[in-house]
Amino acid sequence: MGEAPGLWRVARAFRRLAILWFVVVAVFLASVAYSGAQLRPENESGPNTPPTVSGNDTITLTGSLNVSNGGWYPLTDVELFTQVDNPNGTILASGGSPVVTIAAGGTTQVPFTITLALDSRAAARNLLTQDATLPSITWANATYVNLFHVQVVVPQNVTWGAPLFGLNVSAGTPVLESNGTAGVPLTITFADHASFPVDGRAVYTLRSGGATCTTGALPVAVGPGQSFDGTSTAYLGSGCSASGATLSLKFVGAGWALSPFPVVLH
Repeated sequence: MGEAPGLWRVARAFRRLAILWFVVVAVFLASVAYSGAQLRPENESGPNTPPTVSGNDTITLTGSLNVSNGGWYPLTDVELFTQVDNPNGTILASGGSPVVTIAAGGTTQVPFTITLALDSRAAARNLLTQDATLPSITWANATYVNLFHVQVVVPQNVTWGAPLFGLNVSAGTPVLESNGTAGVPLTITFADHASFPVDGRAVYTLRSGGATCTTGALPVAVGPGQSFDGTSTAYLGSGCSASGATLSLKFVGAGWALSPFPVVLH
């Protein structure tokens, strides 16, 4: 039997190379799949870490997530997205992290930040005066070898403590002054259930019948877990009555302000 034709030998060599290539690709894909399965988010701190008040009616929450890459390839484009919801399921706030890379066999602590705007929405504004348990979820997105996308979801509840828990404003008995005005003692009480202090001033404006009757302020210095009970005298001219009047409060400090809903005095 003679020697196999050259074309046949070339074809056989290509078949062998194709089989070898298929095996290499299969092993590579299997190793990538294994590596992707080793992605481990753990030890999430937050957004239960102490929040900070920044700007007007804005609270910033920070946290971190340890992302472990137990695989054989670098984990690139690692990015966290976090969402905090109201107990009724509506979105309260969202945030994210910077983009990082985690080496093969390494673990990196990835920080994330959430900005919570306590705007005119009742569910958001109520967090100033009411404690809550808020559902939260964090997505860890990453890419292996610039080809395969990996996503891991980490659910967690956020225990929220209201900085002005149980806020109450009451008006005392008016005292007639010599200049014809009536001095009405206004007592403000609340408890700081948050993990940050409420340290500044409580500025108030009292309106009756659509007209501004008086403005005033009193100092506030309350640490986490402490209660506040302060009184300021509001001087009302003729035609103004504290009974049934609307009192707008704003707690202000260095670079921040918290404005709960106005209250009606009784």
